[in-house]
Amino acid sequence: MQESEIKQEAPKSRKEREHDRKRTEILEAAEKLFFSQGYEKTTINEIASTAEFAKGTIYLYFSGKAEIYLAIINRSLDIAHTMLAKALDPGASGGDQVRAGFRGFMNFLDQYPEYFKMWLYGSRYVDEKLYLEHPLGHECRQKEMGLMMLNMNAIMKGLADGSIQSTSPPPLIAMTFMVFNRGLHQFLLENGDKVLAMYGVNRDELINQMESVLCKGLGINPG
Repeated sequence: MQESEIKQEAPKSRKEREHDRKRTEILEAAEKLFFSQGYEKTTINEIASTAEFAKGTIYLYFSGKAEIYLAIINRSLDIAHTMLAKALDPGASGGDQVRAGFRGFMNFLDQYPEYFKMWLYGSRYVDEKLYLEHPLGHECRQKEMGLMMLNMNAIMKGLADGSIQSTSPPPLIAMTFMVFNRGLHQFLLENGDKVLAMYGVNRDELINQMESVLCKGLGINPG
C-alpha cells in the first residue's frame, strides 16, 4: 500500500475546534428555542442570549434564522441515518431489514418528534432557493438520499434473496414505505393518541397492523 493511500485526516487546529464548539452551541441554543416556542417567535437576539454570545457572533456563523434552521435539519438527518443504520442487521434477509427499517424510523420519530415537525414544516421557513443553492441544503439532500438508499438496498436484497415478492420497482417500494411511515407518525403526532383512545385502539396494535398491511401489500414475507 502506498503512503498516499493511508493518509489520515489531519487533526483540527485549536482555532478550528473553537469554531466548531461555538457553532454547536449556537445550534443547541436555537434548537432549544425553536422547540419550546417555535421558529417564528424566536429571534436572533434570543438565540444569542441563550448561547451567551453577542448578537454579532451569531452572524459570523450563520446568515440568519433560516440558515440555522437548515443546519439543525442537517444534524437531525445525521441522527436519523445513524439510528436507521443500526437497526439493520447485515446478516438478515432483505425483508427482515425492511421491517427493521420501518421500526427504526418509527423509533427515531418517537424519540425526536420535534425534528420530525421541522421536516414537516421546514418549507414554511426555509426559502426554496436557500435549500437548493446553499451548501447546507445540498448536504441535506444528500443525506435524505442516503436514508432512502438504506431502505432501497434492503429492498433490492429482499428481491434477490426471495424474502420480498413484488413486481414493483425498488424506488417505488422505498417511496411507499417513506410516505406510509411519515403519514402514520404525523397522525400520531397530531392528536392521534386521542383518536385511538376514542375507539379503544392501542397505539402499538395500530403500528403492528399498519406494518402488517404494508408488508403484505408490498410482497414482503412474514418474519
